[in-house]
Amino acid sequence: MDLLTGKEVANKIKENILKDMEILKEKKKVLPHLALFSMGKDEASLVYVRKIEQNCKKYGINISIFFAKTEEEFNNCINELYNHIKCINCENNKNTDNSL
Repeated sequence: MDLLTGKEVANKIKENILKDMEILKEKKKVLPHLALFSMGKDEASLVYVRKIEQNCKKYGINISIFFAKTEEEFNNCINELYNHIKCINCENNKNTDNSL
């Protein structure tokens, strides 16, 4: 019986992520982007956010981080992101030939 360590599994996952990112960027011309939302700024949350940010940079993933103190601020962040995505989609559709 072989012993499987978490480090081995993590390294395999990281290898797969790097391959996937290369395919997305080089072959499909897609730039991955993560939107991260965090309520509050307690130390544990900040450590978690920094770690995610480091991993995104390591794997070539763009990241936008939104901090909110209240539910209203959180909803405003969601709306801001939604409007940004909607704007990008409108621009992409302008440059697309939808004719048959």
